[in-house]
Amino acid sequence: MKLTLKLFLKCSSCKHENSLKSSATTRIEFVMLEKNKTIDIDCAKCNKRISASVNKIYAKESRLAYFIAGIIFLIGSLLVLIFWSKIISGSKSVMGLYAVALILLVPVWIYIIIKKEDRIRVSTFNHTYVSEEL
Repeated sequence: MKLTLKLFLKCSSCKHENSLKSSATTRIEFVMLEKNKTIDIDCAKCNKRISASVNKIYAKESRLAYFIAGIIFLIGSLLVLIFWSKIISGSKSVMGLYAVALILLVPVWIYIIIKKEDRIRVSTFNHTYVSEEL
């Protein structure tokens, strides 16, 4: 499953941030998908036609990714806490407590991984540029 990246381009007239979505992970891949080094879109605020180089486009971290990560964290934490008493009552040793601690870390790890992957995708897009000469 390939995630879409939310890209932004500021209007030169009104400075409004216009958004577009792409499955590209770098500007080079974006140019290959669009087959053009310039992007033409209409400003959502002033309705002027914006024509800009793909190097002017930038990505931001996704709020949806943070929302999904937060939901997974909350649901995972609640499920672990619900089963926590059953795990502790069945455990007679210190190793059982270590197991509970490790299980509590699973939702945290998932949350951190989702956030990190989104940051990597945004950073990769924002730090690769297309040569103007080609």
